[in-house]
Amino acid sequence: MHLLRPVLLTLLLALAPTIGQDASLVAAWDAAQVTGGVISDHSGHGHDLTLVSATSAQFMGRSFLRFGRDGYAEGPPLGDGWPALTVLVVVLQERDEGAHGGIICRDQYGGSAGDVFAILTDPQGNWVGRVCTTGGQASLAAPLRSGWHQLALTYDGATARLYVNAQCVQEQPLTGALVSEPGTPLVLGAYSNRKGPYSG
Repeated sequence: MHLLRPVLLTLLLALAPTIGQDASLVAAWDAAQVTGGVISDHSGHGHDLTLVSATSAQFMGRSFLRFGRDGYAEGPPLGDGWPALTVLVVVLQERDEGAHGGIICRDQYGGSAGDVFAILTDPQGNWVGRVCTTGGQASLAAPLRSGWHQLALTYDGATARLYVNAQCVQEQPLTGALVSEPGTPLVLGAYSNRKGPYSG
């Protein structure tokens, strides 16, 4: 069973005209609110997600997104040209072995072309956060651990950081605005080109 916890499955994208201004919520989703295969964006900005071979399910009294081998949720290409970014997701990591798996991505799998940001797993048994800007790319990693975990990727215009359970596990200096890749959609449960399903 591959689950993402939707009550806290919230993508927080910090969007401010300049660094230092208050960030604003750009998108937030709750898997308990699926209607006709669509998860509505509760931020009021209309960035809905469409489920593709994925469902909202109940587990231990809570709603979750369930992805199969070909399942994912897809949304608009958020983040192009942004000066800052915060992405937050809660996952159930059922096993510690690694594999290429997209948790929440604007990342094409197979090279840096088309990449903007991602939280994913790698074959070395890590969670990985990636951010690609006009000034370079940061790749941050932390060892996978079984159980429920809150993962966050932040970029403030000077530093990219990966957090696990609210603890910063790695940071890397990085400057520039997020790259613009309008052909790279936001995908949950796989990479943006629908390869590398998240297997938790």
